[in-house]
Amino acid sequence: MNQINIKHLILLVCIFSSFIGLAQTDGQVLTRTNGGSSWADSDGNGIYSGSGNIPSGGTTVTAGANALDVTTTTVDGVSIDGATLSVDGANDRVGMGTTTPTSSLHLGGSFAVSFRHFNSGVFGGPTTTDLDEDDCFLQISGQNATVNLPNASNCVGRIYIVSHLTTGRTFTFNQNINQPPGAGSQTTFSGMTMIIASSININSSGWYQLP
Repeated sequence: MNQINIKHLILLVCIFSSFIGLAQTDGQVLTRTNGGSSWADSDGNGIYSGSGNIPSGGTTVTAGANALDVTTTTVDGVSIDGATLSVDGANDRVGMGTTTPTSSLHLGGSFAVSFRHFNSGVFGGPTTTDLDEDDCFLQISGQNATVNLPNASNCVGRIYIVSHLTTGRTFTFNQNINQPPGAGSQTTFSGMTMIIASSININSSGWYQLP
């Protein structure tokens, strides 16, 4: 009987010792050392303690309604696959194809814009199309066409290129396109034209033709 009680006592002592070993204070983190677990002071790096590997199958971070902010104050402070995408936090620049961007956006290679073809009036179909934030280059063929533009004040700096491939056909914007100073404005064009949304103030916002 005494032998059994001694075994129980030893077991209780071991359990109690384990709890003492797991005691921790605010700010400590649980670490594993030499096969055991213990609480230790944080190294000050938060969740970023050394490097790690993404597990097989990948990892998805779902922020939902919560913001995910990354801050840096150095050149190439954040990078994806080296120069594929680099954030220069020292100068507030982004590089694509370079880790040392020299402008707000620096492309170290080619770039592409969205391209859409509109066959106006084909098989009795529509002759009107809308330009929105998904468009950049609109190519028209077929009949004369009407092109609806968004409000310039809602997309200042946006550029559209519109072209009609068919000889003798035109496209008409639903808003006046301002010409260079002294040239007035017009709505109907043929061939190709490039326009930009501008807004000096609420009374002078509009679309302007680029040379």
